[in-house]
Amino acid sequence: MSAIVDASRAGWPVLRLSAGDASAELAPTRGGLVTSVRLRGRELLALDEATFADGTKNVRGGIPVLFPFAGKPPAGSPFAQHGFARLLPFRVVEREASGERAQVSCVLEASEATAAYPHRFRLTQTLRLSPGLAELQHEVLALSDQVPVHFGLHPYFAVDVALKAKVRVEAAAPEAYDNLTGRTGPLPAFDFAGELDLHLKRPARAATALELGDGAVLELDWDATSQALVLWTQPGKPFVCVEPWSDVALPLGGAVNTLRTGERVTYRLGLRLR
Repeated sequence: MSAIVDASRAGWPVLRLSAGDASAELAPTRGGLVTSVRLRGRELLALDEATFADGTKNVRGGIPVLFPFAGKPPAGSPFAQHGFARLLPFRVVEREASGERAQVSCVLEASEATAAYPHRFRLTQTLRLSPGLAELQHEVLALSDQVPVHFGLHPYFAVDVALKAKVRVEAAAPEAYDNLTGRTGPLPAFDFAGELDLHLKRPARAATALELGDGAVLELDWDATSQALVLWTQPGKPFVCVEPWSDVALPLGGAVNTLRTGERVTYRLGLRLR
C-alpha cells in the first residue's frame, strides 16, 4: 500500500509519502526540501529544526537542492554559494500513490526571483518511493539558449556523534581536492570524527556505500551526469554529507553543462538501506 498525506511542519506545508517500508517527507515551498527519508524503519536524514523553521536561513539538514550552481558561483556572480533553488518555493504539479509506489513532482521556473540568472528554465524534482527504495530525480529543461547548469545535491545523513569515528565511505577517485588545506592530491583517508571537506574528482563508480557506524549500510547510486562526489562534515554535528555533484566546484575547474533551447539534463539519486 502507498499514500500521500498533506501535513505541516514548523508552519511549512509538507507532503508525507509512504510505500511499504519506505516513507519520506517533502516541503515544496521550502526550496523543494526533502526533510525525511525512512527505510526499514530508520530515519536517514538529519534536520536542524530551527533553521528549517526560519525562512530567512539556509536549512542545515534534509536534502538541499544546489542549482544553478553547486558550491561557489562563477567569479562576479550575484549568487550566494549553492545557488537559489534551495531558497525558493517549488510548485507541486503531480502526486500519485498507486499500489506499492508513491511519487510527487514539483517545479521551479524562471521568475522575478531568479532574474539575476538571465535564463529561462524549468527544474522538475520528482521524489519516488517504493518498498526499500527512495529516489530523487531532477530534470533541468532549457527554455532559452545557452542555459548554464552546475547541479548538486547536499544530503545530510543522520549519524550519531559518538559513532562518527566508525563511519566509512566506499570511494575511489584519481584525485581529490581538500577544501580545508587547499591541496589537490591522492585520495586521503577519511576521518568523519573531525572536520572534513573533500571534493572527489571523477569517482570510479556512480555509487557508494556509507557505513553508518552501527552495522547499518546506506547504499547510494546516481547517474553518470554526476561526475564528482563531495564529502563534508563538522565535528560534534550529527550528520555526514555525501553529495553527488555534476562536477567539482567551479573554482576548481569544474565544468558547466550549457543547454540549448529544448535540451534537458537529468540527475538521479537512489537510496537503499541494508
